[in-house]
Formats: sequence, C-alpha cells, structure tokens
Amino acid sequence: AAVDPVEMPATPKPATRSRLPVAPEELAITSPIPQDLTPLFGRDEELQALRHLIQQQRVVSVVGPGGVGKTRLAMESARAWQARSASPVCVLELSASTPGGPMAEVLARALGVTLPGHRDSLAELADLLRHRSVLLLVDNCEHRLDEVASLVETLMRQTELVRVLATSRAPLRTPGEHVYRLEPLGLPADTADAPTALRAGAVSL
Repeated sequence: AAVDPVEMPATPKPATRSRLPVAPEELAITSPIPQDLTPLFGRDEELQALRHLIQQQRVVSVVGPGGVGKTRLAMESARAWQARSASPVCVLELSASTPGGPMAEVLARALGVTLPGHRDSLAELADLLRHRSVLLLVDNCEHRLDEVASLVETLMRQTELVRVLATSRAPLRTPGEHVYRLEPLGLPADTADAPTALRAGAVSL
C-alpha cells in the first residue's frame, strides 16, 4: 500500500536582527573633551575663526607643525561648539601611544559600542550616525593620515549631520575639507614698547 508522505512542520525563520551594534536612538555619546587647567593664551582670533568654520563646514582640519598648539585650539573650539549646539563631541586621539586597529574599531571605542564582527563595520557605524548631530574631534591625524581620510570620506557620504574637526601636520585631502593653517605664536618686534610687546601671543604665554 502507498504510504502518504509525512509532512514535516515548517522550521520557523529566525527573527531578523539589526546589523547595528546598538539602536541609533539608544546611542549615548559620552566621550568627554579633555579639560585643560590653564587658559588658552594668545589665540583669541584663531579661536573665533575656527568656531565660525566649524559652524559653516562639515570637515575642518587644523594643520601646522608639531607643538604649535593645534590640539588645544581644537579642544577649545569643540567645547564651544558643544555648548552652542547642545550636540555631543566624540574625541578620537590618535597619538603613537594609543591602541591601534582599524579605524572602525577606534571610532567604535570612542562611541562606546562593540562591533559585531561584520566585514564592513565602518558602514555600520555610519548607519548608526546617519541622522545624529555629532562633532568628531580626530586628534593627531598624521599618524594614520590615509585611514582617517577614508573614514572621513565614508562618514561624509553616508551621514547627514556628522562634522569632523581634525588636527594634523598635513591635510587629509578629502573632498570638502577646509584646511585652517595654524602658525606659531607671534613675537614682538625688537622696537616694540613694553605694552605692545605684552600683547604678543608668545609673550602672553
């Protein structure tokens, strides 16, 4: 006699999970801007100019030689932007002593999220930030210039409100980058009188 085939119950499909490490609306960016205990001397004009640029441009790079004060100026500018916009600042410090790894991992650490291990983790982070207003302060870019440039290009293409403030000894050379060149503090002329000399930035410092 013919045997009717046994109908096996359908295997339930697993629930679809978000590819993002955390829901965008749940992301709490708590990367504090390092606090300096001393005032910023001799950079009032530069601070005002940089604050204006951050409001007008999505990518601003403060470029100058080592030790000229790029980091300090950028930190103060980011702090002012945060106070004015009420949006968070996420700090990525790329000094030679900081942990390495792909830039996606560096950004994830700064954002406080854990990457799930997909191959295109940077695209996932861009999805996470797509509609978020946030300023990424990327310090000492000269240590990983090409990688930072790639990161910035991806974020500019795939997000709407992310801004980048970078410090570097060389420009990133990304589309839309606005380079702000920072020169050493000025010294007074040899013939300057005492009041004029004291107004010079290097003397104030």
